[in-house]
Amino acid sequence: MPVDYVAPDPAVAEFVYRNEQESEQQCRRLRDVSSDLLKAIARDHNESELARANALLLLLMRRDPAMPEILLELLEDPDQRLWHTLIRSYRPDDQRVRERLRRFLDDVDERSWSEAASALARLQDRTLLPRLEKWLRAGDRPHRNVAIACLKALDLPEARFLLLDFWDRSLGDQEDRLVMARALLDLDDLRGVEVLESAARACKGSWSVFAATSIYTHDSRRGLELMLGILDAGDLEAQQSLVSQIWNFTRMPHAITADGIHEARVWIESQLGGNAG
Repeated sequence: MPVDYVAPDPAVAEFVYRNEQESEQQCRRLRDVSSDLLKAIARDHNESELARANALLLLLMRRDPAMPEILLELLEDPDQRLWHTLIRSYRPDDQRVRERLRRFLDDVDERSWSEAASALARLQDRTLLPRLEKWLRAGDRPHRNVAIACLKALDLPEARFLLLDFWDRSLGDQEDRLVMARALLDLDDLRGVEVLESAARACKGSWSVFAATSIYTHDSRRGLELMLGILDAGDLEAQQSLVSQIWNFTRMPHAITADGIHEARVWIESQLGGNAG
């Protein structure tokens, strides 16, 4: 049964707007300054987080040779969010960085240990395997989810075995099965597709959107059809989650307003009417 769509709290839109405006201002301010000044801004705790983050991005784009040292400094910085952001796109194969990231695996902050594990997995760090196996088999949900993502990223037969063994033995609950099905699909293994299809067709909550989006990355037309079904019959959580997801794809201008659901429909239908497949 379709529901009347309700946009998220207007405060969310205001927060996103303010951040985007400040980020654009910082980009204009910094894009032509020298690398030395960018490094000074990146290290300056009196600068805003967005200013420091934009300075780091520009240094990264310029492939500044000081970046490994700056990352090491950020790993000790009181504002841990900066290295969390940087490590997603910059992972120097530097033994000092690896060792510091390994120490974060026992950190109490979920963002810190998860970003550290993900970075080490992308660096193909084999020392991560025993810990990932422990997280997968005996960890809480956040640790299991990160373990699955990291095992997918590790290009190792042992990592693939752990994923398939977990799936074939039907371990975990329904949410674990969905996360694992997505990981297997990303590895071109189709054995979890029906689980994803079923969740997407249920049109309930954000997990239906997770499932539809997972299928979209593999079969765009089928994923779009499932998304359209969520707009037609999904509950409010599913609809809001889908609008947010499509905003991530398209940056449609009114995603966080009541018009967001209509813009989402227009985008899906335009994709279905084009060459999606």
